[in-house]
Formats: sequence, structure tokens, C-alpha cells
Amino acid sequence: MKNVHKKIIAIILVLVSFMYAGIYKEEANASSSSKYLVLVQQKNGSWKGYRDIIEMSENGYLMIKAKRISKALGYTYVKNDNGSFEIKDSDVIYNTYTKGSNEFIYSNGIEEVVKMSPEKAYTSKESKYNLCQISSLGTLVYYKTFNNPGIEEYSDYQGIICFSKYEEIPEALPVIELKPTKVPTISSELEEAIEVEGIEFPLRSDFLEKGKALSDWGGRATVWRDLEAEVEGKLITSTNLVFDSDKIEFTHLGLGSDGISLTKSSKGYKLAISVKLKGSVVADQNASIVKAMVATISSKPSLVYDAIYNSFTTNETYGINEDSYVDIGDCQLKVEMKDGIVTYYIKGNN
Repeated sequence: MKNVHKKIIAIILVLVSFMYAGIYKEEANASSSSKYLVLVQQKNGSWKGYRDIIEMSENGYLMIKAKRISKALGYTYVKNDNGSFEIKDSDVIYNTYTKGSNEFIYSNGIEEVVKMSPEKAYTSKESKYNLCQISSLGTLVYYKTFNNPGIEEYSDYQGIICFSKYEEIPEALPVIELKPTKVPTISSELEEAIEVEGIEFPLRSDFLEKGKALSDWGGRATVWRDLEAEVEGKLITSTNLVFDSDKIEFTHLGLGSDGISLTKSSKGYKLAISVKLKGSVVADQNASIVKAMVATISSKPSLVYDAIYNSFTTNETYGINEDSYVDIGDCQLKVEMKDGIVTYYIKGNN
């Protein structure tokens, strides 16, 4: 009799599991994961959009890149030696995922609870990111999916997924102005701002002298944090962008490897480049970061970027040489080439 009772319970659990899975599978029914946009609520109540953060599982469920959503939420992403990974609100509140399993562990600060996700966590064959099913994040944040929103601003998307760690998602879909992701362009026209990977760098009124840069790079620290969240792991999992009071560094192969860096020096700045800026999607992203670094210190970023980009990728030198500084825009440039690294020395021309 006890065995019969256990079998009945087991059958009920299986049926509930399939019903639960069906709910989330219906919301994920789409032909392309690129048709989904993620909105994350900021502390001030505004919303920020994230592209290319959603993927579709083979079973038709919406999966999210654990590392990128952790950064977007201000949480910590941890990749464990045993292959599991964690999204952590704090040391005591987190989700732990085991690849290949529907079960994940939720710690609420008092105890660890085993939860079930409608889809297994896994590593994407396409992007190499660790993925978890979007509904599993409901233990850590408020979330809601809006399918076929029918709003002009989101006409390119089949669904919008909203996350907030501050309050419940409103019934009405938040609407924001989406900034297009741009490939680096070369222009000498007057601009109001420079956009890199959809992040806006306001135009400076004059060249940022090293003595005025301080630890926040002349008020650009917040913009660099936004760019960091946008590009880290976007194309290559090992991509890192870091900055401190004296240096901004970007690399696809781990810190200390070939990449791009902007460093404060005795007379101004050193912009060191040891990677390609042309010929691939990754190279285009490298060029974007160079442009962001130039926009951080120059009030004429397109002119200065134009000179650096073309002198690096073509035979057009703009007069930039290894012996003396040459005026470009609002600054002076000199170059040094050594051990495969091209270093541009940049200082104000006042």
C-alpha cells in the first residue's frame, strides 16, 4: 500500500513538473534569441537595455548569460572549480547552478533550498557563456516577460524581459530609447557625444590634463562602468575591461595579455595597442575601446581617433613620428613601436 502511495505521489510530481515547464516554454517560443531585449531597473528607477544577453535552448526555453546578467544587476558571478556557477546578491544570498541539471540551490541567508528550473543549466556552444533559465532568477530579483509588446520602440523584438532588484515589475512595459550599437566611424564633424557599444561618452569642453583627471578620469568613471558591463564577455568569454585611478585596460585574453591600455604618465597619457583594430568583429570592438579612451581625454575625439586609427591600420601617418610631438586636434601625439606594441604618447597642446 505504501508503495502504491509513493507511486501516485511520483506521478503527480512528474505531471506538475511538465505543467510548470509548459508555462515557461510557451513564453520562450521564438525563432531567434536575438529577438529578445533585457531591461534592468537602475537604482534611480530608470531602465537600461541589454542586447545579446538571451539565448534559446534546444528545447525552446529562454536562457540568460549568467555572467552578463550578474554584472547588469550589480551582483557577483562566480565560476567554481567543480563546473558549477553562482549568481550572488551577497555572501549568503545566491543561486548555485550545476550544469546538466534542472536543480539549483537557492540560499536565502538562513538556509539552502533546492529549487527546480524548467531547463537545465549549461554552457552555450555558440557563445561559451554559462546559461541559466530566466525564471530561476526569480529567487533573487523581480522579473516579468512581455511577449509581442506591440510598441514602436521595441518593434525589432519579439519579447522584452524586465528585471529589478528594487521593486515588482509594473504591469505596463517600461519604454526606453534604445541607442544603436555602432561600428567605429571616422569623422571630423563636430559632435555632441561619442557612442561606443551603445554607451554615450559626452563631449569634453577641452583636453583633460592629467592633473585634472584624478581617480574618476574627469567624471567618466560611471560611463566606463557601463561600458565594462556592456562589453565584458560579449564576444569572447575571457574579455576583460578594468580601470583604476591610473590605468584603463582592455583585453580579450586575460589581464596582462595583449590588448589596449590608457595609462597616466609624467607628461600626459600613454595609449598602448598590441592587438588588431581592423579586419574582424573582435578587431572592431578593439577599435571601439580605443575611441572610448580617446573620448575620455580629448574634446575633439573624432579628429584624434581618426589620426590614431588610420596611422595604426594604414600608411597614413598624419605626421605622427617617434622623434617629436605633432599637433592633432586639441592635443599633441608622438609614437613608439617596440616588441609588437604601438604606444601613442598624448598630451595637451596648450
